[in-house]
Amino acid sequence: MPGELSHNERNIVSDVVREYDSDFRVKAGSVADVSLVTPEAGVIVLNELDGLLYFADQYGWNQGGRKSPIQLFVKYTDTQFAFRFMAPIGKTLDIYDGDGTMTQKAGNDSTPVTHNTTYAEAGTYTFYVLGDVLDITWIRLNNQSMISGSINGYSLLLNLVDLLASSTGLYGNISNLNNLPLSSIILSNSDVTGSVEDLVSLVSLVSLTIPGTDVVGDVSAVMGGMTLLQYYYAETTDVEFNSVITISSAISVFSSHDCNWTTTMVDNCLISLANGTVTGATITLGGNNAPRSPASDAAFAQLDAANTLTVN
Repeated sequence: MPGELSHNERNIVSDVVREYDSDFRVKAGSVADVSLVTPEAGVIVLNELDGLLYFADQYGWNQGGRKSPIQLFVKYTDTQFAFRFMAPIGKTLDIYDGDGTMTQKAGNDSTPVTHNTTYAEAGTYTFYVLGDVLDITWIRLNNQSMISGSINGYSLLLNLVDLLASSTGLYGNISNLNNLPLSSIILSNSDVTGSVEDLVSLVSLVSLTIPGTDVVGDVSAVMGGMTLLQYYYAETTDVEFNSVITISSAISVFSSHDCNWTTTMVDNCLISLANGTVTGATITLGGNNAPRSPASDAAFAQLDAANTLTVN
């Protein structure tokens, strides 16, 4: 009968129930296309698009009994999907394209390795990575044909230094990255959420690039400790600047254009940059931000003389 689970699928459901244990009640159902549904931990669905069973945990959708920190839904029309990574020599990734093929790719230390899919026909594919996945140090997913994919599982990648994953459809909570040795977070124009305040432990960050995301919080609460930070892009976000601090002179770019900042926030930021004697930087605080006030006159004069400054 339509929608009835197979013997294997019933076994998978049973395994998931045992994994979550206790009084947990499993939610089950079916969806037309699981790639378009935000996962809720504990939900089990039959995906009508491919006829397969998926279950969700805090890291995203998992198909069958497989769980991977890196799992994406990719769409192929005429451009193959490219997965780029770095991993140490001696470590090997098992890369599953979702069309029945698995390719092993060896790490090459600081040299990027690229895996390109070879899909034979248009469709939506479940792409995931196993093997020595926890040894990955660098991921690049920029400008790929992804429908969706969560960054939540990346919190398991305890060697990850650089994450470059700017792509529409990518979602998850940036706060989950706060335990990683990251020097670069680039998640532009994605559906990522969370608060910058939860990144307080990431004192090795050189680049924090989150424009066009749903990230919020008060960046002044954490930026004072990010003394290596050179590039900060947060245009068109709701990230605020609520306190006066000292911003490191390492800053080369500071852009909070179109963030609906109040005059106080703009003044706070200008004074904080001046406190750090920032020079030679590009500072952009215009757009729909409020005008600065006389409270930042001295900071404005100092910064305007030594930087490229845009402010209302």
